[in-house]
Amino acid sequence: MTDSDLFKFERVLNEPSVGAPAGWTIVEGSPVASAWRQHLTEGNRTISGVWSCTRGAFSVSYDKHEFCHILSGACRITRDGGEPVTLGTGDSFIVEAGFKGRWEVLTDMTKHFMFVEP
Repeated sequence: MTDSDLFKFERVLNEPSVGAPAGWTIVEGSPVASAWRQHLTEGNRTISGVWSCTRGAFSVSYDKHEFCHILSGACRITRDGGEPVTLGTGDSFIVEAGFKGRWEVLTDMTKHFMFVEP
């Protein structure tokens, strides 16, 4: 938590937490995911930072809303029973709480993320 209502992301990151996010299960390949949490609000209702992952696929289930901006790389996200959506460098998007499906990292990627409790 910060003492300010404005937060600037730092360019130099501390040690990341390594592993799949909560609600994500590896289903293809051996992806390595790392997250640098840079900003937490009181009660952790909002969490933001940088996430990086190598190629592979996850089965995902979201209990929070997530805003993403891809800094590099590409992924394909498919809602259970839906059509795949491919996203890459420069794309921004939101995944709503309740989303269930597949998240495939097509090329090693890095993104800014922000999770918000509904």
